[in-house]
Amino acid sequence: KLDELIRIALAGNPDIKAASAALRVAQANARAQRATLFPTVQGGAGASALQVPTILSPPLADGTTYNYSLYTLGLTVSYNLDLWGGTRRAIESADALAEAQCFQLEGAYLSLASNVVAAAILEAGLREQVKATQDIIASQRDTLNILTRQSGLGAVTGADVAAQQAQLAQVEATLPPLQKALAQQRNLMATLLGRVPSQGVAEQFTLADLKLPQELPLSLPSKLVEQRPDVRAAESNLHSASAQIGVAVANQFPNITLNAGIATQALTVGTLFGPVAPAAITRSRMRQRKSMSDLPASSAENSTSFVYSRAHCTARTACSITCDGSMRSFFSMWIGLVAMKVWMRGEFAPRTASPQRRTSRSLARARPQTVLSLTATATAFT
Repeated sequence: KLDELIRIALAGNPDIKAASAALRVAQANARAQRATLFPTVQGGAGASALQVPTILSPPLADGTTYNYSLYTLGLTVSYNLDLWGGTRRAIESADALAEAQCFQLEGAYLSLASNVVAAAILEAGLREQVKATQDIIASQRDTLNILTRQSGLGAVTGADVAAQQAQLAQVEATLPPLQKALAQQRNLMATLLGRVPSQGVAEQFTLADLKLPQELPLSLPSKLVEQRPDVRAAESNLHSASAQIGVAVANQFPNITLNAGIATQALTVGTLFGPVAPAAITRSRMRQRKSMSDLPASSAENSTSFVYSRAHCTARTACSITCDGSMRSFFSMWIGLVAMKVWMRGEFAPRTASPQRRTSRSLARARPQTVLSLTATATAFT
């Protein structure tokens, strides 16, 4: 009967459920920390609507459209080189915390089982005390009845009857506290089982129901201390703290991260991974060159300024994304000048270029633009 109550308490007690949930959280955090040993993959897609000023030639092959859409698709892979063991020590700390939480759950199991057993034993003792007190009260009342009849016959005095009445009142005064304590133990038992006190517990215990085991387990005091879950949980917390020291030491060295990314953009979703028709490209490119040659000098200057600003801003944006540290401005300026030079060569190529070269350049510019970048970032903490 007591073993069945212990099983019910372990299944329905809210403290056990809370400790189990905390253990699952700690284990999930440990698994998430172990995932830092692997590369991180991120992907993204975007779409934007753009409009070109009418002073420039239409960017599309139809020659009449100044509004167009641009679709972008990108993939980035990052990997942190754990050269100093900081990531591995962080994983070790998370595993130690999960182990400590496991010992806390084991301690909750042992505490609940011991509390149920202690409540059952105390209930059996109180029940026997109440029964003994009731028996005493019954015998005292019988004695009082006898003395009352003897006093009526003149065999005893009224003082003896009064003394017996006082003794009976004293014994009766001890019964309500015992009954109250028994009711409190019944409510405690219901609470340990995960119920409200109004639901109650059907099982009742007496001293005759409780029996000691025939054989008691023998162990040394040192082994008993080693098996205590609270001691082992404290040992795991110490292990986690020592691992955090290793993480702090590793943070004193540069943290090196490798980044690799690829991005492609096109005017339509269907051409994100393939070129458009070469004939349409050539016609569009020739119309653009003719429009540029027909522009007045002021418009050509404005177009040149627009091309320079666009190339420099594009290069500066790319540099801001891929470069970190105090040399950012230098790399931005250098890449911007190189990009502007390449852009100017593409926009203002010699008029005497061969048709094959113009077609090849047009095909290259009309292809979905794919960018592959490889960067390494080093961060140091002081």
